[in-house]
Amino acid sequence: MTRPSLPTQARARRRTRPALVAASALTVIALAGCAAPAPAEPDTIPDAASETSLVLIPMPDLEPVPDPAPPLTAAESEAARLADADAQWAALLVTYPDAVRPADPFAGYISEADRLDVRRACYDAEGLTIEEGFAATDPDGPAISISAQPQDEAEAIAAWGCDATHPIQRTASGPTDAELGWIYDYLVAYSAPCLEANGIDNPPAAPRDEWVTKWPDYVWFPSTGTAPMDPETEQALFELCLDVDTKMAELRAAQGQG
Repeated sequence: MTRPSLPTQARARRRTRPALVAASALTVIALAGCAAPAPAEPDTIPDAASETSLVLIPMPDLEPVPDPAPPLTAAESEAARLADADAQWAALLVTYPDAVRPADPFAGYISEADRLDVRRACYDAEGLTIEEGFAATDPDGPAISISAQPQDEAEAIAAWGCDATHPIQRTASGPTDAELGWIYDYLVAYSAPCLEANGIDNPPAAPRDEWVTKWPDYVWFPSTGTAPMDPETEQALFELCLDVDTKMAELRAAQGQG
């Protein structure tokens, strides 16, 4: 980086606490398979519900979970890295159309385990305001996400540089259209009704084709909402109604995928 750091007192950290949404909305889905636990019997009460007063609803009869896309090759992974950097720069140009893009600063991939520390160190070195996200169920615990909050063009370029220098390697292409269609059906047929049965209303779902086509844009996802709720209940609701990834992994294991 060439931009000088700001004095320590000029930096700030913000805390955010998001509502819990369907697991597939939080990340590009890592669609697991063989290591998943076997699914519970249909009449088994999930742990999340057995320890609370949550209302259970029947699991809908959905189509089998589609097969995932094959892992990316090394060349495809590198192409994805460059495409991600291009997309992030294009987003920067919307606000700062005259910004000059630095040379590719890539210095190697970071792991999920060290991403927060590496990104935080880079943002701090650039004197950037940092926003840290915390789990809704553990707001006083460690941060689970981190991002820079640039205030001007120079800071926006510095933030882009940190992210492009230390990306996480993409090894999967993300969900296929068939998988996205299955996820949508699950959210509509189970997640939203499950939340409604427990007193939480969500807006009507977007049309299925629009939802699939616009992924990963935030078109519609059911969530626990923003009303005050104790962390244990919110976590139990997430596990009972919204944990799509775990349910897909369980069903894949039962189907013998992987």
